[in-house]
Amino acid sequence: MTENSEAIANRFYYDYTENLNGINRICRGEHMKKVLVIFTALLCMLFTGMLGNTSYAAKKIIALPGIHSNMGYDGDRAAKDFESQLIGVLISSGQYDVVERDRLDEVLSEMGLGATGLISEDNAIQFGELSGADYTLTGSLLDARIVPFDNIIYSGKKAVAKFDIRLVDNRTGKIIFAEIVGGSKTVAKELGGLDGTASISEAVNDAAKEVIKLLNEKNPLTGNVAHVTDSQVYLDLGSDNGVRVGEKFIVYREGQPIMNPVTHELMAVEENNVGMVKIMEVKSNYSICTYSNGKGQIKVGDKAKRGHK
Repeated sequence: MTENSEAIANRFYYDYTENLNGINRICRGEHMKKVLVIFTALLCMLFTGMLGNTSYAAKKIIALPGIHSNMGYDGDRAAKDFESQLIGVLISSGQYDVVERDRLDEVLSEMGLGATGLISEDNAIQFGELSGADYTLTGSLLDARIVPFDNIIYSGKKAVAKFDIRLVDNRTGKIIFAEIVGGSKTVAKELGGLDGTASISEAVNDAAKEVIKLLNEKNPLTGNVAHVTDSQVYLDLGSDNGVRVGEKFIVYREGQPIMNPVTHELMAVEENNVGMVKIMEVKSNYSICTYSNGKGQIKVGDKAKRGHK
């Protein structure tokens, strides 16, 4: 166990020994009390990843049942390429995991959706429970083609790709966003030939990156302030989470819960900004930052979410 892990374990132990009213009602023996405290602390450490090299930040799980196309062979190929590139950028971001294809097929078959794979607001919650996915990302191909051009200066071809995509929250069944994303790649004859398949693939890659931007806007990477000095701030987010040198994180302190006055369900928690930090050094499971602002205000336990690069 690392020195940081031991410190957190001690903090858990202290916190729980200071709040033993519930345990006192269950057992009166000091030995059993201490066993329960240690057991609870270990469980917390397991769930937060402190016994391994993972971060506090839990990755969101995305299900990608398929990208549909009715544009023939070339369209099907572009749709499959888009799906493949989406999986690649989701995983490489370090912020998302993707449900495996075999598991998806099992769930879709169990729900009687094997032929279409269509996930809607009506069945998203059931699909999420069976697949374990937090979100479902679906889409369809709108356009994928090579367009020739010829003007006074240049002549060549332009590859374009466009998709209609939708993200559904499997916990609520609500659509988080429905957007059209696209990309393009232009090559002039003077710069060399243009392979149609390769250029459409590049256009598709641009579209996949647009999806990641949309996801991150709705689900910014969030972690915790683990350590603070006069000149540096340590976050429990690292390269395993897709953090990169130069990125900025907004540091905030959680306030009062915000409840729905009618349903009494938790809607959100107040976020009180206390500063901003810039990533200067990245390790696998933590990052070292300098202050952009908020020096003297940022404390251990504050939250940090990805802001602007």
